Amino acid sequence: MASPERHRITRWWRDPFWQWIVGSCIALVGVIATLYAAGKPPFASAKQAKAPPSPYSSTPSPTVPTATQGAGGVGGVPFSGYTADWSQGLAGSGWVGTAAWNTVNGMLVNDGSARGDGMSVTAPPHLGSVRDYAVDADIQLVRYSDSYNEHIASFGIIVRAQGTGPPSGYGLGYCSGAPSTTDCDAKQPSGRLGVIWPVRESYPSILASAPFSPDPGTWHRYRVEVRGNGLTLKVDGAEVTSASDNSFLDGGRVGLWSDNVQIAVRSVVITPLEGGGR
Repeated sequence: MASPERHRITRWWRDPFWQWIVGSCIALVGVIATLYAAGKPPFASAKQAKAPPSPYSSTPSPTVPTATQGAGGVGGVPFSGYTADWSQGLAGSGWVGTAAWNTVNGMLVNDGSARGDGMSVTAPPHLGSVRDYAVDADIQLVRYSDSYNEHIASFGIIVRAQGTGPPSGYGLGYCSGAPSTTDCDAKQPSGRLGVIWPVRESYPSILASAPFSPDPGTWHRYRVEVRGNGLTLKVDGAEVTSASDNSFLDGGRVGLWSDNVQIAVRSVVITPLEGGGR
């Protein structure tokens, strides 16, 4: 005769409710086993779960052409040129300048407070062995500084600046002698000139000059070409003056200067010239 305990177990097993519970558990175990087999554990922790890529993931900045890249390029790709973009401000553009420089509406501007002909704002590329190139810049003379009566005013493009240390390279641009004191070039009867000079510690001796007088508020395209030991300044497509000098022959850096005058710059483009290596 079966014991009362055995009868209770038999009645439990035959109860439809408990049969449903047991069946559901067996089915759940089967589902979990299938998920694990597929590599998708159902109870993975948040730390284990792979987050979807963020739409704000940072993208590495484009590599700025360097001296080495100019000669052979990264992956064999030679330096093909550079165009300035100041839409993200001075710091965002990669340019480095003194406090006299700022950006407004995508333009580079100078407040006229700087003194001296040394490069006061520098473009990102280091041209190094690419020594033959052209720089095109759209520049507007906004106005002369208040101290213009007593000091020379000048601005322009600097090429072949040689890294850190004393000022170096060549300045090509515009110079206006101070009305009450000094001329840019004593050899020139005109006080307003297109000039080419080597950049030095003190105000430089002039390699070449020619009469040129941009009107305040007017845009002009200044083009500087350096090829071998030759230097040429053009304005709006016409040659203003040219010179030869052997002081700085490496490609170096490109930048701008503005001395005692406010200017605005809306574009700078650097283009290697054919056969621009050594």
